[in-house]
Amino acid sequence: MALQPKLGWVPIDLVRKTLECTTQLATYRDVGTLREHKKARYPMLNRRRLMEKYATDTWYASTKRISGSTCCQIFTVMTSYYTYVVGMQSESEEPTALKTFIRQIGAPFALRNDNSQMQTGKAFTAFLNFYNIGSETTEPHHSQ
Repeated sequence: MALQPKLGWVPIDLVRKTLECTTQLATYRDVGTLREHKKARYPMLNRRRLMEKYATDTWYASTKRISGSTCCQIFTVMTSYYTYVVGMQSESEEPTALKTFIRQIGAPFALRNDNSQMQTGKAFTAFLNFYNIGSETTEPHHSQ
């Protein structure tokens, strides 16, 4: 069996039993050599997963905060209404705010947003795809 040398030359029947009992979480099947990795191969699997839908929107303030932010990105759970706020200097920092949210709280199951250009743009969508986060958009003029 090809995996036997990569698993430390354990007996073949033990290799077969191991493969029958383990769950494959990723689609990448190359076991490769056993070595220390400086960077995770699957960073999306290393994040805490939140099994809830979050709604997100950008809010603007009429005055600056002490930190200098003029707007913020709000993430709210749609069932329990838990809210997490990330301050921003401008709307273009939304992908950074999403990264902060995932790092501090976790990766949500799905993210519902309005049809703003930033939240449906390439950088935001690519980040959602990388962390396997579903995306939902609301209908215009009917916030939910």
